[in-house]
Amino acid sequence: MIIVYGGSFNPPSLAHLQLAQRVLQEPQGEKIIFLPVGNDYNKPELIDCHHRIAMLELILATEKRMFVSALECQDENFKGSYFSLLALQKIYAQREIAFLLGADHLPGLPFWIEGERLLTDFKIWAMPRPGYPLREILRQQPLLDKYKENIRFLPDYPLLNISSTAIRQALKENKEEVFGLDDKIHEYIKQHGLYRGEME
Repeated sequence: MIIVYGGSFNPPSLAHLQLAQRVLQEPQGEKIIFLPVGNDYNKPELIDCHHRIAMLELILATEKRMFVSALECQDENFKGSYFSLLALQKIYAQREIAFLLGADHLPGLPFWIEGERLLTDFKIWAMPRPGYPLREILRQQPLLDKYKENIRFLPDYPLLNISSTAIRQALKENKEEVFGLDDKIHEYIKQHGLYRGEME
C-alpha cells in the first residue's frame, strides 16, 4: 500500500521522519509519499515550496521507501486532496493508496472538496490525537461512520514531542541548536536565510 503523507513540512522535522518510519512498520506499509502543500495554502510563515521540497529530499536521502512529490507545488489550480490522490493513483495504478492524516482533521474531512469520494475511493489512516477518540468522531459525523471500514486508526506511537511552531521560533531567535531539527536541514535554512524575514 502506498501511504500519502500530506502537510506543510514547514520545515520538515525529525518528528515527521519518525512518524513515517513507524508507519512503514505497519504490515501494509510499502512506501510513503510526502506531499507538501503548494504555496497558495493559507498558512502563516509558509516558505516557498522549492525550499520545503529541497529540505524533504535532504532528510529523506537515506530512506529507501520514502519519496517526495511536488504535485501540489506544481499545480497552480489546486482542486483539493482528492484530486491529488487521483493523480498519484494514476502513477501507482496497481497499488492501493491510503491518505495519512491526524485524527483532529477527521471531523472536517466530509466537508473537504469531494470529501465523500475521498472516503469511498481511498483508505484513510488516522494518527491518534488527544481529545479525538475514533468512536466519538464516528458518532458525531454520520458520513465518517458510513465509510468507517475505510478508516484505520493507527497505534498511538510514542513520538518526539516536536512543534514546527517552536522550531520556527527558535530559528527566528538564531539559536545554534534547535530541538527536533536535523543538522542538514538547519544548515540549509541558515544558508538560505529562511524563517528570519530574509526568505528567498
